Amino acid sequence: MKTFTFTFTKLGRTLLMLTAVIAVGLAGCGGDDNPNDNGGNNNGGNNTGGNNNNSGGGGGGLVLGNNEAWVASIDYPGETQLVAWVFKNDGKRYSDNKVGDGNWKFSGEYSTYSTSGNKLTFDSGTKSEISYTYSISGNKLILTLGEESVTFTKTSGLNIVIPSGSGNYDVSLSCGNRPCKTVAIGRKTWMAENLNYTTADSWCYGDGAQVCTGSGENICTPTGGRRTLSASEIQANCDKYGRLYTETAAMTACPKGWRLPRYLEWDDLAEAAGGTYRAGYVLKSTSGWSGYNGNGNDSLGFSALPGGGRNGYSDGVYTSTNSYEYIGSYGYWWTLGGSVAEIRGSDDKLHWYSGRGAFSVRCVKD
Repeated sequence: MKTFTFTFTKLGRTLLMLTAVIAVGLAGCGGDDNPNDNGGNNNGGNNTGGNNNNSGGGGGGLVLGNNEAWVASIDYPGETQLVAWVFKNDGKRYSDNKVGDGNWKFSGEYSTYSTSGNKLTFDSGTKSEISYTYSISGNKLILTLGEESVTFTKTSGLNIVIPSGSGNYDVSLSCGNRPCKTVAIGRKTWMAENLNYTTADSWCYGDGAQVCTGSGENICTPTGGRRTLSASEIQANCDKYGRLYTETAAMTACPKGWRLPRYLEWDDLAEAAGGTYRAGYVLKSTSGWSGYNGNGNDSLGFSALPGGGRNGYSDGVYTSTNSYEYIGSYGYWWTLGGSVAEIRGSDDKLHWYSGRGAFSVRCVKD
């Protein structure tokens, strides 16, 4: 039994060294499909991205569909981990391993790939180009290097989202099924979007209670009206605005190495944004805000989002006014000590809110 060791790289940085135990040689490594595998036969179209030359070889040409996922089981001492490659039809391959919470978290970094004949080449852009001989057998992608080989299985049903656009992403921070974007401001690193990590006493906007549909002071009065959101609407709110947390849940929502910001750190953030009376405009995202002043210029890359809040709820105590309000026009964020930073679509100031409820979280790192 041989081992095949290779290195995944992301933009010049070594991600992890993987050693796969190989039970069969090249001639047999396609093997019979695993009856428990949920991938289908490879039926994608020709890859149109990058400089790929899918001219055949091995398994008749590498056919990679957009967002197509291939997974290999990698044996480590004492444990087995799954590793996924996701190919985009713009000539980029993303790779990552499954983390402890069971999610695939792709950092947004990638290697480019190209094919020629029966060669599949990855290039991180730092002279770490490596070429494998490949073949495809059913839903198996077999890579060989010398006398060793490793097999990836085409897999459907993986809920994988790869961040788009430029920026920094931290795989320890969860924004649904992907990592969260971050930004350095002053001496701190902040999340550049709202946390979307599922904990007890956290919800997507509209989950478990009605949303208020009025406006101004009448937003949650009988004359303002309420309605129940559909499951798809609730999920869309989570995807865009993150989850809303009670104070107790917020205290433990940030992962190791990150924490809730202190009041003074929000104050420092406001100073970096030009002072309290201008901070809202500078910190707000360039779209998504309603109100008299509306969107900001997001010149620091903080991208504050108006996720609203869950009203009438405080760590297990519900009131008759329990409901959601102000999505699209107000954003609220917890701090250590229980103060809540508030930004409004109606003006450009950073406010402070003292009410009870469930609100957004932005973690910070020194």
